[in-house]
Amino acid sequence: MDGAAKGIVAFIGRKGSGKTTFLTRLIPVLVSRGHRVGVIKRVPPHFELDQKGKDSFRLKEAGASAIFLSSERRVALIEDVPEEPTPEEIASKYLQHMDIILVESFKRSALPKVEVYRKGQGEGPLFRDRELELGVEVIALVTDDPELELPPGVERFSFEEPERVADLIEARFLKAGRPGPGKAKMVDVGGKPETERTALAQGKIKMSPSTLRKLLTGELEKGDILAVARVAAIMGAKRA
Repeated sequence: MDGAAKGIVAFIGRKGSGKTTFLTRLIPVLVSRGHRVGVIKRVPPHFELDQKGKDSFRLKEAGASAIFLSSERRVALIEDVPEEPTPEEIASKYLQHMDIILVESFKRSALPKVEVYRKGQGEGPLFRDRELELGVEVIALVTDDPELELPPGVERFSFEEPERVADLIEARFLKAGRPGPGKAKMVDVGGKPETERTALAQGKIKMSPSTLRKLLTGELEKGDILAVARVAAIMGAKRA
């Protein structure tokens, strides 16, 4: 995919609500449908991915502003930044090849949000917090409280319904997304260097005896587009 990701959705909720747990259920559903999923997770300021004493850790401690770790199967970038980037900036710079990006936290961002809320959390759901003004931004609530009153337009899902949340994400952000396994995909080769390929197809076509006779004798009229198309669909070799 060229350009930015098709959609970015933030999963917000109070501490202990189960955001990460639900995402670990949702991600496999989206992946199984053929989508490339990226995740952005907000963490404390001075986090470390590397291990003290390792060469890469020592290089960073020596003053390098960025360390890029590369292997045959995985890469990682540890970079100092003057200020925290927004999820949109992260997606544009590092995750352009993803189909959908799921963001954990960033509750004050302008992103569309799915709130994860467990019944009994004393402070109530975040979408009621006027300071955050989340009412118009929350598109869905994942909750174990079936009686919680929701704002108009906010859909309700249980913790056991990651498939339905995936349906919502596809409908809102992936209408023109990648097809799932086994599904056809249209490929635009208009701007690519010309190559020669032969397509082999098998099938049955129906035509009248008169059309068949014209085909076999070479008398098929030039303007008979329908008949030509039927024949070409099975017998033609495509130049692309």
